[in-house]
Amino acid sequence: MATGGLVDNQRTITIITANIGCGAKPYLKGDRDKCREVLRRLVKRERPSLVFLQESKFQDIARKYRFPKEYESAFKGEDRFLYDNTELELEMIDSGEIITFRDRKFREFASYIATEYINMARVNTSKRTKNDFDILCVSWHGPHIEDGLNSEKRMEILKVILRFVKAVGEKYGLPFIIGGDFNLELAGAQIVLNSFNDMEVHDYHAERRPNRIDYFISSKSLTLIDVQIVPWNDTQSKRILNHDAIIGRLLMNS
Repeated sequence: MATGGLVDNQRTITIITANIGCGAKPYLKGDRDKCREVLRRLVKRERPSLVFLQESKFQDIARKYRFPKEYESAFKGEDRFLYDNTELELEMIDSGEIITFRDRKFREFASYIATEYINMARVNTSKRTKNDFDILCVSWHGPHIEDGLNSEKRMEILKVILRFVKAVGEKYGLPFIIGGDFNLELAGAQIVLNSFNDMEVHDYHAERRPNRIDYFISSKSLTLIDVQIVPWNDTQSKRILNHDAIIGRLLMNS
């Protein structure tokens, strides 16, 4: 993990990855309104620049659900990213473009790269010049454990996803960061990353849940610091979501 440190005139942007599907046993069963409220409280408290969303099942929550006015949601059927438009510009990569690139370069692995589970956006983190994008951001939801895939198969799928994301990043000339519910233990991702010398998985200490399946993976050229579980103050919020939201700070060059 690149822990790095702040240098003079270097700023950070706060990022969060959050599976906001409602609770499963032994956690409290929540409904959509409860999940939205938990996310709203999280955003108001942490003021992230960018949230990577999985299992949102919502459309345009930034407009509908009392988020601070500077937040916009980017969605294709349901929300995939929530971002602060005073900090960032974000342009979703069309699913048709993803499919075309996938079928041209990764046809034999097409079933691994279903567009309903992987969503990509080019992000300008400084808003210097319109469309001057500097990071490829990816929200990824790995295959469910209940699908009968053992950990070795899920590791194989992750390896394909990482190759695919790296290839898309190279197409646009951008480093990448993936925030997601990988449905694969972080230790398994660390094993997969042994096959790549230009990317890393960002570790953190688990407290509430024994499994760590939500995390960030990025190009090594990006530095992410202070990665941790979002420290909830109330037990109700902890129990509504059956995943831990993960927060970190991404160091910017300017």
